[in-house]
Amino acid sequence: MSIFLSDVKDDTNDIEMFKVCGHRVAMMNAIDELKEISDEVTASNDDDGVGLVIERIVDSKNKI
Repeated sequence: MSIFLSDVKDDTNDIEMFKVCGHRVAMMNAIDELKEISDEVTASNDDDGVGLVIERIVDSKNKI
C-alpha cells in the first residue's frame, strides 16, 4: 500500500507542518518563505489552486 502525503499551505502558521510533509505545495498567494521551501507552487486559492493539484495527482496516479 502506498500513501502519498501532500500539504497545500499559504501562511506562517503552516511552516512547521509543511516541513515534515512528503510533498509541499504552496499557493500562489502564499508568503515567500513558504514558496521557497515548497516542492511546487500552484494557482492561488481564488483560482482553485488546491483543486488543480488534486486533479493532477489523481490523474497521474490513474496512469500507473
